[in-house]
Amino acid sequence: MATVEQRPLPSSPRVGFAQHWIERIYLGIHSHGGRLLALQIGMYFAAALALAVIKPFWFDELITLNIARQQSARVMWQLLLRGADPNPPLSHLLTSWSMHLFGHGEIAVRLPAMCAGAVTLLCIYEFLVRRIPPLFASVGVFFFMMTHAFDYSYEARSYSFLICFASAALLAWRWTHESRHQSLAAALLAVSLALGLSSNYFGVLAFFAVAGGELVSTWQRQRIAWRVWAALAAGALPLLAYLPLVHAATTRFSPYAWNKPYPNFMIDAYFQMLDASVWLALAVTYAVVVIVVYERPQSGVRRTHMLRLPEFVAISLLTAYPVLGYVLSAVRGGMISPRFVLPFCFGVSVTVAIAGFRLLGKNQGASLLLLLTSFCWFAYRAGDVAGDYSNQRQALERIIAMLPKQGLIAVPDSLLATPLQFYAPPSVADRLVFPLDFAAIRKYKREDSPEQNLAAAPEIYPVPIMPLSRLNAQHSTYYVLAPGDNWLLQKLHDDQVPARRLSLDFRSHDLGGFTPLSHHDVSLFRVDNFSPGI
Repeated sequence: MATVEQRPLPSSPRVGFAQHWIERIYLGIHSHGGRLLALQIGMYFAAALALAVIKPFWFDELITLNIARQQSARVMWQLLLRGADPNPPLSHLLTSWSMHLFGHGEIAVRLPAMCAGAVTLLCIYEFLVRRIPPLFASVGVFFFMMTHAFDYSYEARSYSFLICFASAALLAWRWTHESRHQSLAAALLAVSLALGLSSNYFGVLAFFAVAGGELVSTWQRQRIAWRVWAALAAGALPLLAYLPLVHAATTRFSPYAWNKPYPNFMIDAYFQMLDASVWLALAVTYAVVVIVVYERPQSGVRRTHMLRLPEFVAISLLTAYPVLGYVLSAVRGGMISPRFVLPFCFGVSVTVAIAGFRLLGKNQGASLLLLLTSFCWFAYRAGDVAGDYSNQRQALERIIAMLPKQGLIAVPDSLLATPLQFYAPPSVADRLVFPLDFAAIRKYKREDSPEQNLAAAPEIYPVPIMPLSRLNAQHSTYYVLAPGDNWLLQKLHDDQVPARRLSLDFRSHDLGGFTPLSHHDVSLFRVDNFSPGI
């Protein structure tokens, strides 16, 4: 690959023993940046594997798992065509291959997503190290691991692949202009875009970033790079095959979706997915703006940019994913969630790393302190998340241990029913049912997305999915495990059917954390002497 000339190393006079070692460490990192990257990848896998073991499967992952269990890609396609999951098939196929090789445990099911996350880190580093010193490229890698994008990188869903292929597409696009093997880079661009679309339909937003940067490049060079536009066209071809899946998903989920677009979504996406790191990103951006505004009148010297204008436009459009995604969902689809636009974390990580070099690049000590702070922030956050997942698992285990030894248990909370069935022993799992009544669900809950997932393909889920009318016809007495405001309990109350809360304290509030296992704290209720028709 063609190498762009690096920025000059910061120079500082040697003053004393401490400064001597600061300079040696800094120069060592600059000379052996690949070793630091390898260490970061090792840290990533260590943290991701540990968290994947601790974190219980949640509802969305169990959708992937149950579709991936099927015997052939054709069966998976038919399930998606019925609306079993509003995602393209790639993540299910990769998960299926991993399960065939390694089993159905947490690591095996999540391993493809973890590998995709590692590729994303490589893309961030490679994109940055051609423009700024390796130390600051590593800061960009650490910043990415401080966001919720890292949390989704060990989750058996499409989001890690979505980020991975958007990142690879941006890097491949730059190689189409800087590499000696431009045709090969264009082929990689087409494949990355196609795989992104095959992972998540919001992969279409990567086309905007590449096309925007390429338009500026065309304007600058006064020459059309046909290979890039051909790659964009080729990368879009899978969408033609997925149009029936898109139609099935929007038809089934859009009318009562939980994640309809709303104007504040754009702000919420940045704050939710960047987590506490949003304040660092805002502070760095503010500081850079202040410095640029202050220094230019003082010096009168035009600065050279660390990113070329086409790259700046592409990164800006990547960072604007929440805005583009909101517009796309408002026009077509009617559904969006902050995790659908996670590739913007790549753009923010690149921006923060470059801004950090802009602010601190002349001070070796401050540069090393930034790298150390980034590592500590990542390590602390990973430990904090591990504690949350451990609490989730313990709460689930408490519920399983305290459930009655006999009697049917209806679990009308979609987020709770599937993980409870997966982790409960057969003596409990065999007595669980998931009741369905879409009229009541829409009346009391006002959204039915998870229930639609289960209703689209009830035969693939181990937990029996039963119409509420049949449950009431066959059982006059049963238990209900759910939050107190659940739709079933509200319907029973309106139908004047007594549902007595039992005095069991599950201490279940920890179930409601990140990627929750329940909508709220759960309680156990007993429905007695139910008489159908009364």
